[in-house]
Amino acid sequence: MLTLEQVIKPVLVGENPLEIDRHWNTLALGRDDVFQGMPGWVVGIIDVALWDLMGKETGLRVFRLLGGAARTTIPLYWSTGSGWGMEPPEMLDRVRAGWDMGFRAFKIRMDWRGWHQDIDLDKDFEIFRLVREFLALEIRLAFDANNGYSVSTAIQQGRRFEALGINHFEEPIPNYDLPGLKQVADALDVAVSTGEQDAYRWGFHQLVLLGDPDIL
Repeated sequence: MLTLEQVIKPVLVGENPLEIDRHWNTLALGRDDVFQGMPGWVVGIIDVALWDLMGKETGLRVFRLLGGAARTTIPLYWSTGSGWGMEPPEMLDRVRAGWDMGFRAFKIRMDWRGWHQDIDLDKDFEIFRLVREFLALEIRLAFDANNGYSVSTAIQQGRRFEALGINHFEEPIPNYDLPGLKQVADALDVAVSTGEQDAYRWGFHQLVLLGDPDIL
């Protein structure tokens, strides 16, 4: 609340709310006489509100302002996490619940972080194996390590997953190791996805150039 009152309001009140790009840059990059830049989630909140105002001003839905719909239906997958604290049958129960709700694509997350690398590889693999055996091979199944592996482990584990049938491998290593990410993506056939930890476009620029993942 203090940030809103003491930083954001003095910068934005009295400005034209339709100049969205200018306000985005001001908030993201900062202004020397006021502040050094806001976290991405703060900028995002303001950005969404300004696009909503633009929609009201123009009488158009925001997706129209952004160029129109690229698709009119979106397939969903069931994502379930905290695998680090589960035994394999517990994760399988979570996936069964998603199946019973009608989902026909799945992602299981370990929710490891970069400071818990390579803790229990065999259990992670057993979780994946048990879920993969429950789901028919044509049902999509992804695995999210949540930054939990080293480069060599991610490659070895990824190959084990590939042998069973995996559709994408998410955040295999800590997000700051872009050369390591490229090693993993180059070594594996499965699509490697990442970018959840990046808030700004220039972070994604470096991610693409140095990490070369398959999915952002």
